[in-house]
Amino acid sequence: MLIRGVLLALTSIGLSAAERLDYGCSRPLEVGVMPMGALYFDDRGIKRGLDVDLVEEVSRRTGCLIELRELSRVLQLRLLKSGQIAIGTAMAIDSVRARDHYVLPLMESRNEMLLARPALDHVQTPADLISVPGHVLGVVGGAVHGEPYDSLVESLRAQKRVVVAPDHGSNMQQLRQGRIQALIAHPFMHASSFIPAAELEQRFRILKWGKREDALKGGWALSRARFSPQQAERWREMFATMRTDGTLLRLLTRYVGQARAQEMLVR
Repeated sequence: MLIRGVLLALTSIGLSAAERLDYGCSRPLEVGVMPMGALYFDDRGIKRGLDVDLVEEVSRRTGCLIELRELSRVLQLRLLKSGQIAIGTAMAIDSVRARDHYVLPLMESRNEMLLARPALDHVQTPADLISVPGHVLGVVGGAVHGEPYDSLVESLRAQKRVVVAPDHGSNMQQLRQGRIQALIAHPFMHASSFIPAAELEQRFRILKWGKREDALKGGWALSRARFSPQQAERWREMFATMRTDGTLLRLLTRYVGQARAQEMLVR
C-alpha cells in the first residue's frame, strides 16, 4: 500500500528547499504496521486505523512516498535494526528501543489483562495468576508490556505457561478458542473487531494492574541505519507541531473519544 504526500508550499523562513524537505525520504519509506485493534485493522479490505491516519498526515506534510508493510513485531524490530524498513509503528518504548532506534513517543497508557471466565474469576492480582497452575498466558513476540506485566511474564515463562504469538489477532483467536486463558492487551485492542462487545463481556474479565506512573509510552521508531540525527530531529519537530496544532488529538479522538485521547497523549 503506497501513500504519496502532497508537497507543501515552502514558506520564506530562511531554509532552502533541500533543508525544508530533508526528512530522509529521498527514496520511499517502508513503514511496518501490524494488526492491533484501532491502531491498524482491515475493514473489509480497506486498511484503517490511527497508524494509517498518521502515515497519511505525515506523507501530506513531508511529501514522502510511504509504503505500508504488514509485519510482526519481531520482524519489524529486526528490519529496523538493519535498515530494511525505515519506520516501525505501535512500538512500546523502553531503554533498549530508545538506544537502538530514534523513538517518537506519541501516547502513554497501561496495558490491561483479559482473563477467561469462569476459570479465572477469582484472580485479582498477578500473584493470584501465578499461583494457579495449568492456566496459560498469551503474549506477542517482541512485545514490551511495562510493569507489573513484564515480571508476570517472566514468572509464568519459568513455569512454561507462556505462549508466544506473532501478532495480537492470533493471540485473541487462541483466547477465544480456549487455548490460552489470559492475555495482556493494549486498550486499543477493545475498539476492534477481535472480540465482539457482547462476547467480551460474557466470556472475559478485564483488569488493569499497576500504578498510573507505570504507564508505558508508545509511538514510532525510526531506523538509525536510514536516518541521520538531523533528519530524526525534523521528525520530532513535525510530531511536536502535530501535537500543538491539535492534529494528534483529532486523529486519536476518532478511535478512543476526546477524554481518553487527552489522557493518553504524551505532553
